[in-house]
Amino acid sequence: MIGVNTFGLINKIQDDMPGTMRAIADAGFDEVELLMLLKKKQWKIPIALAAKETIPLLIGEATKNGLHVRSIHIFGNTLCFLIPRKKLARYFEELHRLYKIETFVFSGMFRDAKGAKKWAHFLRKLSETISLKDIRILYHNHSQEFETIQVGDQKMSALDYFFSLAGEKVGMQLDIGWAGMGSDELGVAQKYANRIVSLHLKDFTVGTRGNFKNENMPKERFCAIGTGEIRTAEVLAIRNTFPNFYGSIIIDQDHSTTDILKDIRTGYQKIKAMC
Repeated sequence: MIGVNTFGLINKIQDDMPGTMRAIADAGFDEVELLMLLKKKQWKIPIALAAKETIPLLIGEATKNGLHVRSIHIFGNTLCFLIPRKKLARYFEELHRLYKIETFVFSGMFRDAKGAKKWAHFLRKLSETISLKDIRILYHNHSQEFETIQVGDQKMSALDYFFSLAGEKVGMQLDIGWAGMGSDELGVAQKYANRIVSLHLKDFTVGTRGNFKNENMPKERFCAIGTGEIRTAEVLAIRNTFPNFYGSIIIDQDHSTTDILKDIRTGYQKIKAMC
């Protein structure tokens, strides 16, 4: 299934939620992955999309247009750690019962041992608290998790350290684009093959690699999937070697220099050709 994350479409959905969902469906997509913030508002993200109370509205519009909603992306911050674990687990279980949401993805964006340990502990305990076996807890990488850290007498990436502590139940949503900015996207996919449950796709113009990372990426460096320097086709070619992959290939088009709906349509066509 080919889907799109709603992060880059926030303003369009805020202006015209039904029309945007229709445009996504008309482009050929099978699913949408909803962005969810556990507080009312973050940065300039509108409350209508950020608040958890609006999740039913978004799911309703998606369903009207024949789009599946199988995953929710939680943009992680330290507030996650303040929510009682049992309360969060029960809320995810409720969303699963009501809307068949299967996957809950967290972005933590840690870069050191302390952050890796804190997120690993949080997600491991959360995954162990959830009683429904059909629910998956995933971690979504950016570029900074690939930075090398010192753990005792060993050097490893912060992401390696995280997964060494996270337990077997915590899977990975591999963001191919950010992996390419922080490391080698194909090598990362091969290394974490057993962890990968779903794939996020983003692409960057030629010449971006080695010059920019997540925290300083100019908006104009984003481009439609398959038109830049990320080795998307090579990663998609080995997706059948990921034993826990459940089929979701999701465009995460953060920004566009033209029209973002045009870019995601281009990305959809490129992915179809690659697959």
